[in-house]
Formats: sequence, structure tokens, C-alpha cells
Amino acid sequence: MSLPIKDMPSVAISNLRLGTSSWSSEDWVGVFYPPDTPATNFLGEYGKHFDTVEVDSTYYRSPSHSMVKNWREGTPAGFIFAAKFPRVITHEKILQDCAPEVSEFLKAMDLLGEKLGPLLLQFPYFNKKAFARAEDFMARLEPFLTKLPAGHSYAVEIRNKAWISERFLEVLRKHRIALALIDHPWMPPIQQMLQKFDVVTADFAYVRFLGDRKGIEEKTKHWDSILVNREREMETWIPEIRRLLERRLRVYAYFNNHYLLCSRLDCTLPRSMGTHEEGEFLTGVCAGGFQILFSKVRWQLVIEFTCQFTPKFQALRVERRQYIFFIHIEIVEFA
Repeated sequence: MSLPIKDMPSVAISNLRLGTSSWSSEDWVGVFYPPDTPATNFLGEYGKHFDTVEVDSTYYRSPSHSMVKNWREGTPAGFIFAAKFPRVITHEKILQDCAPEVSEFLKAMDLLGEKLGPLLLQFPYFNKKAFARAEDFMARLEPFLTKLPAGHSYAVEIRNKAWISERFLEVLRKHRIALALIDHPWMPPIQQMLQKFDVVTADFAYVRFLGDRKGIEEKTKHWDSILVNREREMETWIPEIRRLLERRLRVYAYFNNHYLLCSRLDCTLPRSMGTHEEGEFLTGVCAGGFQILFSKVRWQLVIEFTCQFTPKFQALRVERRQYIFFIHIEIVEFA
């Protein structure tokens, strides 16, 4: 069954961009995309609801120029593409002797023009055979960062939690490159990390909700429903992202399929629910807990819903077929 999504009046958070990692899942047809939507129309449908996406396919290879032009022409004005550097750079050559590959990738991505957003250097976990110490990795990383062409926004993601240090952050800060903040089982909780370090190293923040890929893929290979409730994790991220926004940083945040299982459900209706009158009905999908960031309503349940607000905003009536659910909501204030 397709879930219609109604654009609701809202006051957008201008420095927040929220989207998913990829738009190409065929499992979304009939759930997020209208039934029978061809793959060639996925991006156009996606762009009706979100204003940014993280391109995952560039990890496997640099895109062709014609492909990038199609991305640019197939999305509305103001849309932003973030993208991963190809793995030949980050995983295979690990920053060595890869100038041709970097040049090829940047030339292709530059065709997006004003729609080009941050470019992510996503590194794997490195064992001691690859780099005996964090200093050895930084000795490889810093010369590479120095040679990166100006005029782009870059982010760096690492999976070795012990490598995050003041020295590492200063290297990124020196080059105005963002540290990717990730929700991942190998990395420390965001609150713990932010209590220890000032992780702001650029004029923007880059957040990735990744989840446990191995654990999710042991349960399913399809991305058409939510399998894991991440409300508790979201509660820890909410105040931290709010603080980043209060620092006037541009914040880009992307959900992977492996986080709540189905990323298009994680962040539908992303910025504000607006103001609604008694008896008004809305239809759509939203993710529990995370809505506190974007609206004056915090949802406690993820569900296909038709909802009616009560006069005092103390409860929410949700109807689904013959069933009725009552969900507590909370009013919050934003500066």
C-alpha cells in the first residue's frame, strides 16, 4: 500500500538538511514511491519530499558525466547532493598514488554546480597491520588533505574510535574538513564523544545514522519496513544536533537503510509539523522520537497513520483500519 505524504505548512530550519543514503531501493516502490514507479523516476519522486541525498553509488565508482547531469536536471532547485569518494581512493589505494582518481571524481561531481554538497572520505576500520598507530594514518591523511582542491566541502569518517583525539581533530580543523559524526556500533555514543571533544572542525556538520549493518542483514535483505526501534538512540542525538544548529552550523544528516531498516521511513516529514487546528487530519509517515528536532510535536511511535489533534495537544488519535491508538506527544520550544 502506498503511503500518501501531504506537504504541511512549516517553518523550516534553514541550516538543517535531512535525507537518506541513496534513493534507488526498489523495495520503496508502493511504500514510499507510488506503485509501479520506474527506477528512472525514483530520484524525481524522492526530490518531492526531501531536499538532499547522500549518493552511495559513487563509493563503487566515479559516476559518468551524463549520469551526474541527469541528477542535476532531475531534482528541484535548491536540492543538494552529498557523495562518497570512490573506494579505490579510501579503501584500496588508501590515499596513495590516487591523484587521477581524485581528479576524475571531482570533475564529475562539479557538474552538479550549486547542487553539490559535502564529499565524504569514508574509511574502513584499519587493523594494526594497515596502520600500527593513529599517527601513521595521520601521516598519510594530512598530505592528502593538503592537496585537495579548494572550493569544495569535505568530510572524513573513521571507524577506529581510539584515533579520535585532539591532534586528529586539529588536522581536520586546519583544513576546514568536517569529522563525520556517526551512529555505529564500533564508535562511541555521541554524548560521550562530545563531552570529551569539540568535534566541530568546519563550518558545517555531517551526521550519518548507520546502525548495525551485519545485524540487520542477518534478519532481512529487504528495505520496505522498520524492523528496529531506534527511539532510544535518537533521544541521545536530539540535544546534540540541536546544539550544532544553535552554533549556526549547516547540518547535513543522512539515514542509512540499516539504521531503522528503512531510511525513507526514518526521516519522512523532516522539518516541522507546523500548527494545526482541532479536528484537522494529516496523512503520512514519521519516525518516533526524532521529530522533536524538527517540529513542535514529538512522536512516540512509528506507524502508517491518519491523525487528529485534540484541542490541547495532549493526545493524538491515530486510526489504522479498524484499530485506534493513543500516542502521547510533547510540545517543545526552539530559539
